Amino acid sequence: DGLVRVEGALELDGRVAQLDIKATAVNNVTTNLQGRVNGVEVTPFLLQHAPDGSPREGLEGSLDLDISATRQTETTTQEIRAKLLGRPGMFYFDGVGQALSGAEINIAYNFARQSIEILPSEARLGPTVLPISGAVVDLNRLNADDKRPGVGLDLLVSGARTQSENSGEDRVVFDLKAGGRYLSGERKLQIDSLLVSSPMGQMAGSLELTLHGQVSPEISFGGQIAKMEATAVKQLWPFWMARKARPWVVANLFGGTIRNGSIAVFIPQGRM
Repeated sequence: DGLVRVEGALELDGRVAQLDIKATAVNNVTTNLQGRVNGVEVTPFLLQHAPDGSPREGLEGSLDLDISATRQTETTTQEIRAKLLGRPGMFYFDGVGQALSGAEINIAYNFARQSIEILPSEARLGPTVLPISGAVVDLNRLNADDKRPGVGLDLLVSGARTQSENSGEDRVVFDLKAGGRYLSGERKLQIDSLLVSSPMGQMAGSLELTLHGQVSPEISFGGQIAKMEATAVKQLWPFWMARKARPWVVANLFGGTIRNGSIAVFIPQGRM
C-alpha cells in the first residue's frame, strides 16, 4: 500500500513536455491514478501547411493535460476524467488565422452509456467565447445495424458570445445545437442537424466536411434563415468563409432584417 510517483520529461517530435504521474494502492491494488502533462506541443500533429510552407488548416499551440482514474471498490466508484487546458495559440482555416486565447475542455467517460461526455467547458477564439458540452459515442451503440467505423456526435453551445472585429456592432449572444457523426474510414464529418438561435433570429442548416490529406477539405453547407437581423449575420459569419466579401459586409452593412434567406456553400477539395 502507498503512493508511487513518477516525474520526468516526455519528448514528442523533438519538443519536451513535463510529466507527473501518481498512483495510489490499497491492499496491493492500484485504486487511483492521477497524471499531468505540461506543455504538450500539438502543432506538428494538428496543423497542415500550404505548399509554400504557410499555415493552412489546424491548430498551432500547446496544451496541458490532467487525467484521473479511480477503480471500482467497495468504497469508491469507477471514474475516468480528463481536462485539456489550451494555451494561447492560433487556429487556421483556409489559411486565415484566428487567435485562440485559451480553452478548458472537461471530459469524462460514462460507463453506463459507454460514451465520452464533454462536461461544461469553454473555448475562446479571439472575441468569441464558446461554452461547450456534448457527447461522443460509437455509431454501433446508437444503431446496432450501423457497421461503419466512426462516432456519433452531439454538441451544445449555450450562451456563447461573439463580436466581429471592426464591425461597430454590439456583441451577439447565441446558442448552437449540432448533431451528426464522424466517419473515420471516410474521414468525413456529417452534421445533419445544426441550429443557431439568438434573440436576433434563428438559422437551421447542415454541414458535410471531407478531409483529403495534403489538400484542403471538401465542404458543403446549407442553411435556412426564417428571420434574422443583419447585425447577427455579420457577427456569426465564420472568419474564414468568403474572406474577401466578409470584411466589406462587416464594415459597411448596418441595420435591416433578413427574411426567408438561404445559404448554399460548396468548396471542392484542394480549392482553398
